[in-house]
Amino acid sequence: METKGDPFRMRPYRLSPPMRKELDRQIDQMIEAGIVAESDNSLFASPVVMVKKSNREYRFCVDYSRLNMQTTTLYHELPCVQDVVDLISQTKSTVYSVLDLRGAYFQLPLTEESAIKTTFVTPHRGSLKFLRCPMGWSSSGY
Repeated sequence: METKGDPFRMRPYRLSPPMRKELDRQIDQMIEAGIVAESDNSLFASPVVMVKKSNREYRFCVDYSRLNMQTTTLYHELPCVQDVVDLISQTKSTVYSVLDLRGAYFQLPLTEESAIKTTFVTPHRGSLKFLRCPMGWSSSGY
């Protein structure tokens, strides 16, 4: 992803002990799944935010607002659903399948150049980077 302006490092936001515990659990899951890895001295760093959901669990988020201001937005036009259905109906296929992308995000691998820009900081675990396209980055398709 193309960015303009100078690299930046923001300080981590403060987290309560229960938030830190949940953050550790979610980061461990993402490391095990190959979604994030330790960052190697990136010039970029965005802070982590733990957002309380309606069921009182915490959602791991990264505040990419500053990175989004510096990212050149990519536009990808999605095809019209009716056109896709028309194309499928014209084929002689007899078997169709559906992918269940549980997380929807974290599916597309990032280049090393882009991964460095997704570095996030925590108050107690240091810096990590995404290896796959994260939620919240302006060009990730949210």
